[in-house]
Amino acid sequence: MENILKWLENLEEIVPEPTGIIPQLNKIEGIKAVIFDIYGTLLVSASYDVEKARTYSPNLRLALAGAGYLILKNQDNEINEAMEYMLGLLVSNMQRHHYRRRKRGVKFSEINIRHVWLEVINMAVRNHLVAKTSSSDADKLAIIFDLLSNKIYPMPKMKAVITDLAASGKHLGIISNAQFYTPIVLNYLLSGNIEKSDKIEFFDPDLIVFSYKILRAKPDFHLFERLLDSLRKKYDILPAEAVYVGNDMFKDIYPAQQCGMKKVLFAGDRRSIRLREDRTEVSGILPDAVITNLEQLPRLF
Repeated sequence: MENILKWLENLEEIVPEPTGIIPQLNKIEGIKAVIFDIYGTLLVSASYDVEKARTYSPNLRLALAGAGYLILKNQDNEINEAMEYMLGLLVSNMQRHHYRRRKRGVKFSEINIRHVWLEVINMAVRNHLVAKTSSSDADKLAIIFDLLSNKIYPMPKMKAVITDLAASGKHLGIISNAQFYTPIVLNYLLSGNIEKSDKIEFFDPDLIVFSYKILRAKPDFHLFERLLDSLRKKYDILPAEAVYVGNDMFKDIYPAQQCGMKKVLFAGDRRSIRLREDRTEVSGILPDAVITNLEQLPRLF
């Protein structure tokens, strides 16, 4: 993954924007495990909308070159048309994968973006838009494109807070709508290492649930139940002894409450806070605490 390093080293700082929400730093007793959302909670995210991917032609062009693919067009207008075609194919293939999962009864479906990108590349090669080389790597393409299109940066004090919680003896876990490159990025931001693995430093590998692995997305209760089952079996920890930290009332706080966990709403960035006041599911649901920066979190326990 050495080709990814330069892209990670050049991440541009994104400063969280105040939400105007007043923190509620209520003490939460008896917590033995702290489970995190990633995007919008541990990472500042510019809220990339993959459905608008057709507007990211320059990013795809850079990503193809960075991942070892040759673009078989010479004129700028032809290159732009090729990029727009591939991005349109990316979106339509993702929608097709979602449709198939929903037809099987999965309400909150997820895709494995690795499979989608392989489909896009194979089609582009067949149509003589791009060519593979000895260094071509579809995984690198997916990672570079996401880093360019979905601007991210660590939330302030992210590493320090995670380090402190781990040192305090809390079991740390993750439930996140994520793809295969999410742990690669998070590991780099936590340790400076690049490792193609789902394991993340400071986090228990048995307490990590990524949506792309099970093709279900939050707020599907299955992700939470899967982690809580591991907590019970490995540590004899009950749901009420675990707290979930997330920025979305519907995708994070609602399923956490329904599964018996304590809940902390992260309201630290205007771009990512999701109160979801239009969703009936969150009506009457209150988080156990509200924080506006990660440094407030350890003080709750």
